[in-house]
Amino acid sequence: MKKFLMFTAFLSVFTLPALTVVQNGKSDYVIVVSPKAEKAAHAAAADLQEYIFKATGAKLPKVRENQIGKRPAFRLGYTKVTTPEGFIIKVKGKDIHISGDDTPGDPYNNHWAYGSRVGTWYGACEFLERFLGVRWFMPGKLGEYVPKTGNLSIPDDFDFKDAPRMSLRLSKSSGNSKGRSKSESMECMKWRRRNREGQAVHWCAWHSWLRHIKGSDYFKDHPEWFAYVGGRRYYHDHLGHGMQICTTNPQALDKFAENLLKAHKHYKHIVMMPLTPNDGGFFCECKNCQALDNGVRKDGSRIMTDRMATYANEMAKRITKVNPKQTLGLLAYSTYAEGVGKVKLHDNVYIMEVLNDAGMTYYNPQVRKRHLANLKAWRKNLKQLYFDTWTEGNGALGLPVYQFRNICAIYDNLYAADVTGACINNTSDFASAGLNQYFYMKFAWAPVKEREKLYNDSIAQCYGPAAAKVVKAYFEDVEQRMAKYANGAVSFDREMGYARRFPGVLTKVYPGLCEKWRSKIAAVAPKVTDKGQRARLQLLLDNLEYTKTTCDIYAAAVKLTRTGKSDINLAAKGDKLTQLRARQVARNHKLPSAGPKSFAGTEKTYFLPLQREVFTFLLSTKARKSAKAERRQGAPVMDGKFNEKFWQGVPELTLEVNAGGIKQPVGSTLRIAVTKEALCLALRNPEPLMAKVKDSAVKPGSDVWLENYVDLFFQAPDNKKEYKQLMINTLGTPQAFVYQNGKSAVWTHKAKIAVHRYKDGWDAEIMIPQSSLPARKDGRGEIWGFNARRVRRVVQPASGVCWSPTFGGFHNPQRFGKIITK
Repeated sequence: MKKFLMFTAFLSVFTLPALTVVQNGKSDYVIVVSPKAEKAAHAAAADLQEYIFKATGAKLPKVRENQIGKRPAFRLGYTKVTTPEGFIIKVKGKDIHISGDDTPGDPYNNHWAYGSRVGTWYGACEFLERFLGVRWFMPGKLGEYVPKTGNLSIPDDFDFKDAPRMSLRLSKSSGNSKGRSKSESMECMKWRRRNREGQAVHWCAWHSWLRHIKGSDYFKDHPEWFAYVGGRRYYHDHLGHGMQICTTNPQALDKFAENLLKAHKHYKHIVMMPLTPNDGGFFCECKNCQALDNGVRKDGSRIMTDRMATYANEMAKRITKVNPKQTLGLLAYSTYAEGVGKVKLHDNVYIMEVLNDAGMTYYNPQVRKRHLANLKAWRKNLKQLYFDTWTEGNGALGLPVYQFRNICAIYDNLYAADVTGACINNTSDFASAGLNQYFYMKFAWAPVKEREKLYNDSIAQCYGPAAAKVVKAYFEDVEQRMAKYANGAVSFDREMGYARRFPGVLTKVYPGLCEKWRSKIAAVAPKVTDKGQRARLQLLLDNLEYTKTTCDIYAAAVKLTRTGKSDINLAAKGDKLTQLRARQVARNHKLPSAGPKSFAGTEKTYFLPLQREVFTFLLSTKARKSAKAERRQGAPVMDGKFNEKFWQGVPELTLEVNAGGIKQPVGSTLRIAVTKEALCLALRNPEPLMAKVKDSAVKPGSDVWLENYVDLFFQAPDNKKEYKQLMINTLGTPQAFVYQNGKSAVWTHKAKIAVHRYKDGWDAEIMIPQSSLPARKDGRGEIWGFNARRVRRVVQPASGVCWSPTFGGFHNPQRFGKIITK
């Protein structure tokens, strides 16, 4: 004990010299910005003044050089820093110098083309974090953590410099500013910068054909410039992502290069030109393009790595003839994601490897292993390699996705492969993602050595020490649930590059989460007294309630729409729940959560029946569709006009609502009749945009579903395991399938089809032999499962109407209507 006291006394005598900046809430220091400094230094000065005051109560005045006098100062922007985005913090006498690599421009806007470097601002944030413990966990005042202290001192010989390990650090969707006031948008942008979002290169590799070589501009005169699909040059932009081009057509590449150069002419600095093809697949099937491919995968899709590398090189040749320094960006994505190519890329072409849904799929060790191998395969032949992910793919509906362990695994691979930069597209808000965005940016700046300390400290600082233990346990449970799901049967859309997380997570990950954790978190909440920590803890509580509401709505909708049983009480309950969920989403839009105004996009992508209209429709008298097929003698004329006696007196059925029961502006009508030999159908399809309809599939069995078409579903009586589908486009081309026990095969339907096209619409007349629709003799008195829909690809996004809403995908026989044959 005596030795310990002597040692303590020794330390007190020889304490390292300290520079006192604030003592007992008072300070002699001022803040001065070099007159030659960029705007980033002024943003740094504003943060120093604001957060030193918030932490210590001392408000340091911002002054000009000639106003300093003998006072000590924070001097910003006086030292030249050449390391990209780097900064220095150095004590000189009593002055504290903070300078960084800054470039002209608005420091608050990290735009891909105009965003400036803000090294001095990063230096100021480092100072505030290191010496005052300030943290910016979420945007807005309630998202920050500022410990209170009356004093601030630093070592009088402090000399520190730093720079990012990754030259590109984007968290593009974090703190989304859409639909917000200017002040809230500014808070979101400040949050991103304070957490070191930035870029040393003006990176751009987006899907660019839809902007710079549009089918609407060139297809009419140059169809050969565009993809050859299904035996013809393919005109359609069926997903709204733009039309694919033929990458081996020199004239198409010439025009694309010309348009890119024209689009970039106004930039005063080098801004990367985007080369990435459009989303959605349907790439060219011509012999020249396919000859460049690297083979075929087990699922039958083609590996197009060398095709796209050859195309990128051809574009580089054209562009660099005009500007030798111009850089070009290409995503390694979709059918060209694998780093197996043999074609050496042009030095001016930069690659960004893509793995979407990494926030979920990376829990799978096989995914991690394959991804690391792919990163290394790309990196070995490139001077730089970048990485891109939409961590929650097409969206997570604002449901919990806390993923610290996953983030560690992602960056382990990125650093192991020497990846140069990362674009992390976080689609989740701060209530459902917690500290994810904060950690993604921390790891992108530099590898984190003491990870568990960072995790524990951050949870305690964000949510309060009293709640830290239970919050961490909650986060860990979410990760374990998601890991279990990710290691199961999760399907992928290769061409779009996404994993299909819905509806599986609504039945396998989130049920029971609120019941297990909300009461535990609520029990410790009163012990958290800091206003910001309490607000952030409340986000977790609110999100748990929202999660339960969403799961309950889905369960009710599934029970009502997939079983075919009517339950008025359950429908009424679902209706009330959807109203509650709408209020919860609106509340979550506010800072610091920064959630979206709605999740309609994700709900539509995954056909999730979570809208109020679903239950409103189920509560209406139209909930169950049924009709009679009128019996007729003879046969229709089959001219697509159905104006003869055969069709007179046959009632019209209306197709006016979409799959969710919502009425659409353009609908169709349907008449059904039955004869001794056949089932006859007549569909009238008004089309105000008929002049723009460019359907081209003429070979039976072609991908009619990519065009403007009608879609008919049949399920024979007493056969719940099988149903049939017949699609017909505006040219009368059919495509048909039979589905049995979840498997599909081509249906030999033997139908006669006639289509009549006119100025403002098109009509279809179909006669299907009874032999193709198994029935008793002449089919009298039978009750068939039936549905009809019409899809308009002429509008973007595509619009559809149906007879019986399915509240999800149309392959849902339980939601077919009933046709009774007379």
